Amino acid sequence: MKKGVFLLLFALMAVILVACAGDNYDNAIDEVISHESKVLSDTGIRKGLERKDCNIEVYNEGEYIKISYLSSNAKKRKSYLYQRNDDDGYSAKQDTYYVDGLKADYVENNI
Repeated sequence: MKKGVFLLLFALMAVILVACAGDNYDNAIDEVISHESKVLSDTGIRKGLERKDCNIEVYNEGEYIKISYLSSNAKKRKSYLYQRNDDDGYSAKQDTYYVDGLKADYVENNI
């Protein structure tokens, strides 16, 4: 009985910790998606990009945020990497190789 209660408490704590991990990165993720959405709207490629339309990976304690989403015709997945600046903002990188070999600190799969 005690073993079952312990396992249940352990599982509950694990779920709570995983659920709270994304809260640390919410503002940064929203900033990156907002920036990408503006770029897509300004270039006429796509109107509006929302978090629910993206897969998100956070690396190196928020230094890198990679977002992936389907193209407007839904035939191709596009991935873009953003890196935190000295002023705590984020800027786009040309390639995603910066995170090759790194383990994501946070992953959100929406597509």
